[in-house]
Amino acid sequence: PSRPRPSWSTPQSFFEQKAMYDRAVLLYRKGGALGRAIELCFRANLRDSLQQIADDLTPDADPSLLAQCAEFFASTQRFDKAVKLLVSAKEYAKALDVCHAHEVQVTEAMVKMITEDKALEAARRSDVLIKLGAVLRDQGSYYLSARVFTEGGDKVQAINSLIASGDTEKVVQLATMCRTAEIYIITANYLQRLEWRSKPDILKRIIEFYQKAKAWDALVAFFEACAQVEIDEYLEYEKALGALREAFKYLSKGAKAAEADASSPKLAGDPAQRLAQLQAKIMVVEKFVQARKMAKGDPAQMVRICTELLDDPSSELALRTGDVYALLVQHYHAQAKH
Repeated sequence: PSRPRPSWSTPQSFFEQKAMYDRAVLLYRKGGALGRAIELCFRANLRDSLQQIADDLTPDADPSLLAQCAEFFASTQRFDKAVKLLVSAKEYAKALDVCHAHEVQVTEAMVKMITEDKALEAARRSDVLIKLGAVLRDQGSYYLSARVFTEGGDKVQAINSLIASGDTEKVVQLATMCRTAEIYIITANYLQRLEWRSKPDILKRIIEFYQKAKAWDALVAFFEACAQVEIDEYLEYEKALGALREAFKYLSKGAKAAEADASSPKLAGDPAQRLAQLQAKIMVVEKFVQARKMAKGDPAQMVRICTELLDDPSSELALRTGDVYALLVQHYHAQAKH
């Protein structure tokens, strides 16, 4: 008796049974059975065929097919292709994880696709945008990162991205736009690290932002630091005196605000004690400024004031005693010449 002829349901299954996988995949593709074609590519490790399928896939293809191809490319270290397919599959978080882990550059096209996907549920969209902003920042795309963080609702990370860029003008613009105490304080803290002494506009912004945030302690600390810089680096006791008076003014303002309004930020420590200590500093510096002015017109009075300052141990908290001695030495040296 003759043997029965084998029955093949389709040409694809014939080639598959004969282990002629590349031909089977080609026929599955032509027949629109991409899922089966991809499955066969995986099983037979047909990289070239899978590459062709992936190239043919459009962003509106079945997300599961896109994800399958992405998985294959990730397993073969072709991370850029995996990211592209994951984004098309709307697997944004996974795509960004791959970018972060394998240093795949996030392109503007990817950013556009993710940010313009309005179908994302609000909470998930915010999470994705925050993750996108973080990856962009880590890759040095600070402006883009700031924009994405802002869109995701994280203004703190947005301002920090701009600070990392070093673009002071844009930092100030965003702070002005955000109008929140936290952002004002972060910005003012950043501006303090710049050359504010030689740039009045920056100094003005520091004061403005701390004032708007009602960050009285920060403002007082800033002016006290200004006074110390003027003394230590420039011997500018008159400018230091002006800074100390500003510190006293804002400490008083903060104390009154806290007393009048329970919701106003509380000052650190005992405001009355701090005001007394600051007033004592001001008086010491005032005396020394006065003594320097009298060096030529009334040297005897200058010597008397300097002696008083040197006899008072608390003077060291407001000025450098070495500067007082230097003033006396100059005086006695000038006398010795005559």
